[in-house]
Amino acid sequence: LPGFIGLVISGASIRPTGLAKPALVAIARLLSGILPKFSVNLGIPAEALSHEAEIVASYTDDPLVGRGATVRWGTEALAAIESIKRRASEIDDPMLIVHGGKDPLAEAEGSRWLAGVVAGDAKLLIYEGALHEPHNDPGYADVGADMGDWIDRRLAETDAPMTSHEKVEGE
Repeated sequence: LPGFIGLVISGASIRPTGLAKPALVAIARLLSGILPKFSVNLGIPAEALSHEAEIVASYTDDPLVGRGATVRWGTEALAAIESIKRRASEIDDPMLIVHGGKDPLAEAEGSRWLAGVVAGDAKLLIYEGALHEPHNDPGYADVGADMGDWIDRRLAETDAPMTSHEKVEGE
């Protein structure tokens, strides 16, 4: 793609925890074919995202944050994860993968695995102690700086005309 310089991935759900229990997956697959719009509460606790009380409260109070998903979405998401696992070695785009070391929703080991098998250049940053959203946890300034530095290096390597810190005309 013209202008594409790489991917930044945060909290990759390559190895999700909790919801992907074999019995629940089997039930979801069955229901997906019969009642694809059947919705279930995912039960994701806001406290799994960040140690910051303000972030947790914001997530909890936000009416636009969905608490559930359809069984079809669940089965498609799991199928996408399996597809990524099968084809990860074909990914040759540069990527920065960030993950919270204490992420209770997706094991950091999944991001470690992804960084090790992709064909392209992959930089992995695990923020020990951080939860699912390291950019919203204590130390977020370091995460943001690390992302900005990686983007700036990618831009410099591709001779792109703008850095990540410049404002796009018209904003």
